[in-house]
Amino acid sequence: QVLSHGAPSLQKVTANAPALARRVNDRLAAVVAANPKRFQAFAALPTSEPALAADELERCVKLGFKGAMI
Repeated sequence: QVLSHGAPSLQKVTANAPALARRVNDRLAAVVAANPKRFQAFAALPTSEPALAADELERCVKLGFKGAMI
């Protein structure tokens, strides 16, 4: 099962969106790590800051995420 944050996730967040994305993605990574045979994940991205969204996607893929839900 692939887990992600519900819509609109961080698309409407502007204040502190990069820090919030990192925090929610770290929590999601912990859930997946606790049961990797059952769960995978899509990252939440701070789309209000495109360059930082790309950085967060790269970081999450390195953590094993399968992509992002936009």
